[in-house]
Amino acid sequence: MATPTVIHVGDDFCMRIPVLEITGLRVLRSGCTEREFRTVLDQTDALVAVTLSDEIDDSRKTLLQSGLIETAHDLCTAPLILFRSSNSFCDESKFDLVIPALTPPTLWVPNLLRAIEVSREIREFSQWLCEETESVRAKVRTEISRAIREDLNAFWRGKPPASAYYQVRIKTGT
Repeated sequence: MATPTVIHVGDDFCMRIPVLEITGLRVLRSGCTEREFRTVLDQTDALVAVTLSDEIDDSRKTLLQSGLIETAHDLCTAPLILFRSSNSFCDESKFDLVIPALTPPTLWVPNLLRAIEVSREIREFSQWLCEETESVRAKVRTEISRAIREDLNAFWRGKPPASAYYQVRIKTGT
């Protein structure tokens, strides 16, 4: 099984990367451009979160203007987590979790791990729902085929169709 990986975008002046690594997560660093992010994203097969830090004005401007946040949303199912600086200009609604500046690790680590867990649960439920939907669709296709066969057999024997689909069409004239 691959090691759960976090991509950290931006600088790490608050030394969050070592804290993430202590929790057992592998951390890959990315610059603030879309191209750099895509390059790092290609290096992981077990992405569990994307963390972004906007601690310096230059990286903040690049982060906001590069389209990286939108790219992360488009390419990743992992939660997008912002380590907000005291003068952040990011639209916080684009993030799954926002950790305020100067929040101690004893507070933000459990929240980050919970966001990762909730995201995993949602992906598993979504996968189950897709499988369940396909199962129902297969049953419906089988039932429709059976009803059509029965109606065709009845038609050739001179009897009216039994399925509701054909009865509605006959009554409405469509």
